[in-house]
Amino acid sequence: MEGPTSALWSELRRVVPSPTYLRFAKYLSITERKVPTWIDLRQRVRAHLEQRRRIGRLQESTETRYELTLREFDIFLAGKEVSLLPEISRS
Repeated sequence: MEGPTSALWSELRRVVPSPTYLRFAKYLSITERKVPTWIDLRQRVRAHLEQRRRIGRLQESTETRYELTLREFDIFLAGKEVSLLPEISRS
């Protein structure tokens, strides 16, 4: 096992009663990893695009095309009922 930083702790949290999990977590100093979501990534991409446009490294038209791609990918992921980045695959 990977210890207190293992990704398995977040899975265990879903199946173990909360009081039990909290006792384990406190005793073992568990630090759960936040699973990145598509929304998190999309916000970071948008912030990056806006920053690049403000410093003159990205044309507004290019930013608009990226925004369109992001919206289309939003629709695609919603259709697949996917929100977590590890769930996204090529298939």
